[in-house]
Amino acid sequence: MVDWMVEVMTSFKCSKRAYFLAVKILDEYLTKMQGLQVIENQDVHAIGVTAMYLASKYEDIYPLHSKIVANKIAHGALT
Repeated sequence: MVDWMVEVMTSFKCSKRAYFLAVKILDEYLTKMQGLQVIENQDVHAIGVTAMYLASKYEDIYPLHSKIVANKIAHGALT
């Protein structure tokens, strides 16, 4: 998942700070959910996409646009 996040964040010209924040958000969420419920692969993908979106909004001067996230990164999985 993290390797894929590197590719996406690089291809959309996000900052390194945004990438590291996205990984931290993903890690914190998965750590807190450990043992509480089973997380499926598509859920991990959605969590990773959401983490990248939040991190970009927080760190980047020109953050990812929600339509780009929904259509190009999440491939319509998030609505």
